[in-house]
Amino acid sequence: MDPAQIAQLPPPLPAERIIGLNQPRVDLHTLRSYSWNGWEFDVPPEVFLPGATSRMIHQRVLDDDIDVRGRVYAAMGVGLGVEAAVAGLRGAARILAADVHPASVAATEHNYRRVVGAGRGPRSSRWSPTCSPPSRPNRDSTWSPSIRRRSASP
Repeated sequence: MDPAQIAQLPPPLPAERIIGLNQPRVDLHTLRSYSWNGWEFDVPPEVFLPGATSRMIHQRVLDDDIDVRGRVYAAMGVGLGVEAAVAGLRGAARILAADVHPASVAATEHNYRRVVGAGRGPRSSRWSPTCSPPSRPNRDSTWSPSIRRRSASP
C-alpha cells in the first residue's frame, strides 16, 4: 500500500472504545443458537456471536464480491464458523480456520460439517481447523461436539 494513502487513514480507536463496542452479551456462558441466511449454527459457551463487520464479510463471500471458488481461504478468529461455512458453500478449494480459542475452533468444525457437509461435489473443500494455544490456560475449552472432552485447567 502507498505510504501516502496510509497517512490519510484515520487514527485507530482507543482500546477502551474498541472494548466498549465489543462487549459480549450476558448469555455468553450458555449454549445458544445463531441463524444467518437460513442456516442454523450452534454457539457453545464462551464463543462470540458474529458482529456487524463479520456479517459484512459473510455476505460478501456469499455474494461472490469476495470470490473464493477454487482458492485457499483463511478465516482468522473463526468464532462459531459462519465465514468458513460460507467459503465452503461458495466452493473454496481449501479452508484454513484458525483461532486461539479451542471452543471456537471446535464450534467452527461442528458447524461447518452441519451446514456444508463433507465430500459433496463443489462443496468438497479441504478443511483445516487450527487452534493456536493461548499463552494462558483456557478455562472454557471443555465444550466440543467433535473432539474429546477434557477437563478445564485450573
